[in-house]
Amino acid sequence: MKNLLKSTLVGFSVLALAGTASAQININLYGASAQHLFWNDAADDFLINKGCTNVGRAQFDTKNGITRGTCGGQQVYIRYSSKASFDGILALKGDDSMAGSAEKCVSTSLGFPGSGLAPYYRMMVDESSCTAWTGGTSCSRLKCQRITLGASDVAGESFVQSSSGQLKGPLGGGAVSRSFSGIDTTGLEAYNPLVVPFGFFVNKSVKKDGLELDNISRMQAVQIFSGQAFFWTDFGTNFSVTGNPSANIVGCYRHAGSGTHATMDFAVMKGNGWGASLPQNQVVGGPTVYFNDGSSDMMNCINGSGTWNGLGAIGYADADQALALPANTKALKYNGEAGSRVNVRNGLYDFWSVQWLYEDPAAPGYSNTHPLVTELMAYASVPANVPSTKAAYWAAKDEMNFLKGTDQEYPAFTGCQDCQNP
Repeated sequence: MKNLLKSTLVGFSVLALAGTASAQININLYGASAQHLFWNDAADDFLINKGCTNVGRAQFDTKNGITRGTCGGQQVYIRYSSKASFDGILALKGDDSMAGSAEKCVSTSLGFPGSGLAPYYRMMVDESSCTAWTGGTSCSRLKCQRITLGASDVAGESFVQSSSGQLKGPLGGGAVSRSFSGIDTTGLEAYNPLVVPFGFFVNKSVKKDGLELDNISRMQAVQIFSGQAFFWTDFGTNFSVTGNPSANIVGCYRHAGSGTHATMDFAVMKGNGWGASLPQNQVVGGPTVYFNDGSSDMMNCINGSGTWNGLGAIGYADADQALALPANTKALKYNGEAGSRVNVRNGLYDFWSVQWLYEDPAAPGYSNTHPLVTELMAYASVPANVPSTKAAYWAAKDEMNFLKGTDQEYPAFTGCQDCQNP
């Protein structure tokens, strides 16, 4: 694992960028959907902090964003496109065998680099198609871009889950099956600047004692997401589903290859040998199991979308989804605590993972992009640099009082390196 030499890297200047060979630097982050909102929000703060000018943001859609800045006479573009954690790592390894049609770089794609290089590329925002840089959806086109950083919510070796079902759960999208026995990350450099908090979300139709459900325990989570509890009334006759009193529990899951799903597996379902296993196949009725490709698909499953009403649905996603919830969805406390930054760092809440960002030192553009990558990672690891829109949820690793040695381990007290109050 790469050590971030912060005292050195923070001093890396705009003038250093001016000495590199390329007039344009592209930092392309791709993978975990939970990290999409964070990096698109942090990128412009990072460039402004560096003293870059003409800084702006734009997006193609809710999965594809871009930030620009002029730094020391060079044009810098930082892109983030989301899919799922597994494909960020696979893209670095030159494997597009499991990439979706929306993400894969093919011969008809703009900027196709040839069949030999295409597996290292994914579709990302074409900066020339953006008509405004004020944060809105002003970009009209994607193009093939080589991935610089594969973003994953867990280590590649933690992908040991399987799933089979529709791509977008109750909304269809076509059948997909994924099965993993670990993704080898040998030869890749890794950064762990941040901690990613996750949480549970429920459709507001689910009631306890006539009021909207606001908390579930670990016991309930294990029973629900292992498929052992069929109906909300299995937890007592004081539970109900408004609009369909006889509705079974609708479990909304991420597909295997999601870091959120892997964290759910290790941190909630069967940590330290207790608990139960996640289901592997979509099932409709008694209980219902729906797999979903990305965070936005997960929220559609919980909330309801189109002809799907979402009644009785519950699922899990990055905790900061609570900042902009759809109308029919509510964030839940877990074991009586919210998935907040303060609770995560101080050991009151354990549904989280240490973020992984992988870089390939053998990539042809490494010498050009690596200096800026290391500076971005050092910037992100400082607690004060967590963007204000994420500061209530995301934590820098160095502020954590409790950490996991691996994704599979339970958090233990370590003490903080860059302590925060409270």
